[in-house]
Amino acid sequence: MRGPKRETAISDRLLECQEDMEAATTIVIETAMRVGWTEAEVCLALQELADNRLIATQCNAAMDAAIKRAMGRGRSNG
Repeated sequence: MRGPKRETAISDRLLECQEDMEAATTIVIETAMRVGWTEAEVCLALQELADNRLIATQCNAAMDAAIKRAMGRGRSNG
């Protein structure tokens, strides 16, 4: 993988990221299919994994922000 070429619009970065990840993703898909998973199963599993990762990242960020706010309130009261 090469990483982002330059700072560009978010839509361009997303397309660039997809292009950069395509070869690695193809290897994952083909490897899973060789051991018996269908292409549809693999693609759906990858989609679920990506969704779960994004949800976890968002939840962690929200929790970090809540902890930071709570710790800030504790300092001002103590």
